[in-house]
Amino acid sequence: MSTIYIVTSGSYSDYRIHSVFDTRDRAEKFIEYMEKNVSGYYGDDCNIEEWEINKYLSNIERGLKHYQIYYSEIENGDASIVENCEPTEEYEHCWKTNLIGRTIVSYRVHVWAKDKESALKIANEKRVQYLASGRANQ
Repeated sequence: MSTIYIVTSGSYSDYRIHSVFDTRDRAEKFIEYMEKNVSGYYGDDCNIEEWEINKYLSNIERGLKHYQIYYSEIENGDASIVENCEPTEEYEHCWKTNLIGRTIVSYRVHVWAKDKESALKIANEKRVQYLASGRANQ
């Protein structure tokens, strides 16, 4: 996979892309130029963002979709699923909520799958592995 390097500055409505580079070294040289030669905010506030080219395209070409599966209580296995999610990396997240005298452990996982049933199967396998690892109790 190839990466591009984007020099940006600002935030929110003031965010801008200054230029795009094929190497980090070239992006850094551009920032040096900006810092030395451009007065004010845009010359001093440059950042480099790394972006993978054609990210997720292979998943899309294979007919996969991105799903988010949420277990309000990781132990019981009851899941809700969100279809048509924005493509992201596959990842999992577990957190605890303290309710009156009771701790609830919730779990969310993002997966790529052919369909809803496959996504639920993948998510449940990940949930079981997460439980078996003991990380949910930490």
